[in-house]
Amino acid sequence: MLKEQVKGFIGQEAMHGREHRRLNDRLAEMGYRTERADRTIGVLVDAIFKLPPSTIPIAATAAAEHCTGLLAESVLDKLAVANPRYITV
Repeated sequence: MLKEQVKGFIGQEAMHGREHRRLNDRLAEMGYRTERADRTIGVLVDAIFKLPPSTIPIAATAAAEHCTGLLAESVLDKLAVANPRYITV
């Protein structure tokens, strides 16, 4: 059971990473400079993974996922108010 859950999680995260790369590529095409943000986030993540105890990286990951989820929700809400056609459910 755990093995299947881990396999599913790895697949989900692989897809998640791919979609982030696609988004960053598209933002770069639109003129946004995503490389600096990627480098900065990479430096921060590397530093966090060096901190003891070993639960800190997991907590930091959960916090980052929560913050990005809130940010996405806020942006989508504002897009929906500005132009409802942006949001298709």
